[in-house]
Amino acid sequence: MSDTPRDRQHVYLERVGKPLPFSRRGGGGPEPVERDRARHAARLEAALTQAVKASLGQRDPSMQAGLQGTYLDFEFASKDAAKDLLKSLDSKRPGMNLASVHQDDETGAVRATVAITDAWVPRLTQKIADYRDKDTRGGNPKNAALMTNIEGIRHAALLSIFVGERSRLPPPNESIWWEIWIRRDTREEFTELARRAELNVSSTTLTFPDREILLVEGTMDMLSRIFVNSLMMTEVRLALDTPSAFINMRNDEQVEWSDEAAQRLLPPDPMVRSSVLILDSGVNRSHPLIAPYLDPKHWDAWH
Repeated sequence: MSDTPRDRQHVYLERVGKPLPFSRRGGGGPEPVERDRARHAARLEAALTQAVKASLGQRDPSMQAGLQGTYLDFEFASKDAAKDLLKSLDSKRPGMNLASVHQDDETGAVRATVAITDAWVPRLTQKIADYRDKDTRGGNPKNAALMTNIEGIRHAALLSIFVGERSRLPPPNESIWWEIWIRRDTREEFTELARRAELNVSSTTLTFPDREILLVEGTMDMLSRIFVNSLMMTEVRLALDTPSAFINMRNDEQVEWSDEAAQRLLPPDPMVRSSVLILDSGVNRSHPLIAPYLDPKHWDAWH
């Protein structure tokens, strides 16, 4: 502990701390659902086998890249159980990774879409077998909390990772711009598959710690070819406000549009004391649409 002087000496304790090993508090978590153990295990095993078989039947050798596997939809018995059990379906390393989670607005049922490699399918099968055949020290079925709360397993389709109103989806063969979320560090592989599927991928990307977002032009059928032949995609959204028209402009055209917009902007009212905080990877203050309104004293960076 530091010996730095304090202004409240009556509560300053010196050298009384000592390190202790951390131990996680046990207990808690979702309760197992009452099930016919053998019957439920058999149903989960059959569903898993059928889902993997469906995945294998859809694969195209000419479209495969990166890790091969299957997207599975896990349907949970309750939203409260799903909240605690989702981490059981995410290995945090290539093998079994949570792609997206959806909740039905009417029923509250939760569906988790998981990308599982071919090499990890036997591990999941073994978890089901352990639930059927093995007991914990307390005499309860092993893996009961997870297995009994799973209502079903099925082969996922591209719509399983779509986020948005399905009523706004185009016909399967209509080409539009999409917002595609992929796992971090898979952009090169995705771009190569997109080229084979004749998709147009914008060079503009947005990067998060575990995801990258790409703008992609093509049809749902084209995207589905990538979805069934790789494990890179985690979410698909409609790119409702695509900037492709500006991205593809020549530099001189972009300058003309920028200058025209600058003439229509109104300066902020000096009597208004509100501010907007924007966190970004970088701001070009010399841009004509930003320079008049971003005070240098409010232009900060943290490293």
